[in-house]
Amino acid sequence: MLMVAFLLVLLNAFFVLSEFALVKVRKTRLEELVKIGNSNAKLALEMSQRLDTYLSATQLGITLSSLALGWVGEPAIAKLLATLFESMDLRENPIFIHSMSVVIAFLSITFLHVVLGEIVPKSLAIAKSEKAALFAARPLHVF
Repeated sequence: MLMVAFLLVLLNAFFVLSEFALVKVRKTRLEELVKIGNSNAKLALEMSQRLDTYLSATQLGITLSSLALGWVGEPAIAKLLATLFESMDLRENPIFIHSMSVVIAFLSITFLHVVLGEIVPKSLAIAKSEKAALFAARPLHVF
């Protein structure tokens, strides 16, 4: 389940990257790339011309992956932490173990989501919007 949680963070990052890349990329540069036969540029240009549709798709992807991350990630980390706390011989207080596990799991998932799922892809998309738009065009179109 931890691997699924990590994949959901990456999925969220993809949608955030896509969203910011489509908004930031220069249409004139995409047009130049289309002229030399870049099929991803053609798709990215079409997407940038229908921005409302594709921004809605990215928002849907962000929302679904974020909800799934909370649903899968928090219990997986909480279970791992509960096992760790029990191994530290804290078994006499199961309420403490459960409470601490849930709080730490929630904070961990939130940190991963914000940093790896939001801030890093947003920064990458802003700094490298052309590459990000070309990278994201085909998978986002399929979504």
